Amino acid sequence: MPHPGPSPIFTIAFLTLALTPLLHGCTPSYSNQRDDSASNLALLQLNVSPDTAEIFLNDDYHGIVNRWQDHTLSLTPGNYRLELRAPNHIPQRFDLQLPPDQLTRLTLTLEPLLHNPDEPAAPTQSPLELPPGQPRAPQLP
Repeated sequence: MPHPGPSPIFTIAFLTLALTPLLHGCTPSYSNQRDDSASNLALLQLNVSPDTAEIFLNDDYHGIVNRWQDHTLSLTPGNYRLELRAPNHIPQRFDLQLPPDQLTRLTLTLEPLLHNPDEPAAPTQSPLELPPGQPRAPQLP
């Protein structure tokens, strides 16, 4: 008569003892310590027109305003030099102090340039000169 193999109770006990040390390292570890680093962030919300403006903080590029969710950046609290740049607009610079656990909102419209610096300025016409092809008025005696 063949041997029936190990009993089911023996198999469960063996697997439990063999796998417990392996699974213990894979289980989440809970502690009473809170990670306050996420709650100490400073939030900077940029309501800028045009929203395609580029963001520079302390001369480091941080992307384009409309690509940030809610136009909001999460930053380490502290002092920053913010510069916003958009094509054909006058860049704007601000010195900001961003406190922890607070949202700072900046709302502004970048002023357009009077002319594109890459194109030559249009020639101006003297208000005393007539446009080409315009007849002159007769001179007074």
